[in-house]
Amino acid sequence: MKKASLLITALFSTAAMLAENIPVSEKPMIEQKFFEEQYSLYRAHFSKNAPAKVDPAPQMEKEFQFQGLKVQVLSYQVEADERIRGYLVFPEKMTPGEKRPLVLCLHGTSLYGKDAPLGYLAAYAPAKNKTEENKRINRMQALHLAQRGFICFLPDRAGYGVRRPPEYKNITHNAAKAQNAYIKEHAKNHPGWDYRRGKVIHDLQQALDFLVKMPEIDGEKIGVIGHSLGGTDSAELAAADKRIKAAVVSCGGGITFRPELWNDPAALKEAVKKFLIMPEERNLTFQAIIPRGIFLLVGVTDKYSPQSMMHSTRIFRDCYLARMSRKEFEKRQPFVAMLHSAGHDMPEYVRDAMYRWLEMQLMSPR
Repeated sequence: MKKASLLITALFSTAAMLAENIPVSEKPMIEQKFFEEQYSLYRAHFSKNAPAKVDPAPQMEKEFQFQGLKVQVLSYQVEADERIRGYLVFPEKMTPGEKRPLVLCLHGTSLYGKDAPLGYLAAYAPAKNKTEENKRINRMQALHLAQRGFICFLPDRAGYGVRRPPEYKNITHNAAKAQNAYIKEHAKNHPGWDYRRGKVIHDLQQALDFLVKMPEIDGEKIGVIGHSLGGTDSAELAAADKRIKAAVVSCGGGITFRPELWNDPAALKEAVKKFLIMPEERNLTFQAIIPRGIFLLVGVTDKYSPQSMMHSTRIFRDCYLARMSRKEFEKRQPFVAMLHSAGHDMPEYVRDAMYRWLEMQLMSPR
């Protein structure tokens, strides 16, 4: 436990260490107002021919107990002709009138969809071995966070879980194949409406629209967490929606670091005219989140989150310090970048760090 405590202390000192004795970049950061104007134009690329927003009209379909937690199955509209379901998981011992922080727990590339972050896997084949069992446990963020006092929401990403195309309902492997079939159908039905940055984020925002109004939820304390594909969606959602105050991005893809997109208004203005590939686009994604919280988890041997991500930490620091005082930066500690040697995974010591950081960002008094 002593080693674990030292590890966590070191992680939560990241903000201070980044600010200590390292000169700020010679060129000033792009002003936040100008960046937000340009990023709004960039995101408009992805919503061409998007359908009009609809009232989510949430309904509770059923309620059950799992691992001592109350779970509600909620259905809601994402489009006029599409109604989907998600799990809302409550911690134990909530008192009447009490509000708790909410964390959206986004699954990775998994046939289990929303069942994976809850660990609600009885309907699936048992784990083949200890390695697979540990992998499942390491992805049960919603179960772990609800046990620590958070309310958690778990949706199926379009093309996953019960949202797989009919011909893929009974497959037992290759979740990406079902997703690709969904994307193909989506492109036919909604030409010009980007799947990843348009449809997926739209669906998540439809859920947020009613979740923030629920009496049990503190609408000012909303976080998002995801691993792998879920990490990608975590970053995208936080960038698109300021209601997200803290985002954990675990092994969610790398970044092709382009400093000019952080400190050269002309370069940014030119870039937003294009569809950037994801590693380049991440320069905009993370910049859009700052000064809100970001916890980056990078596996040093993980091909899906190359260490090039770490090369950009200095300019992350500079962007934070351009948008808040150093005193506030070191007090809030909104930015943590953690390297680990567990590959494309989240073992217990990694999970404990990110859960404790979420507690700091969403539960601790300011």
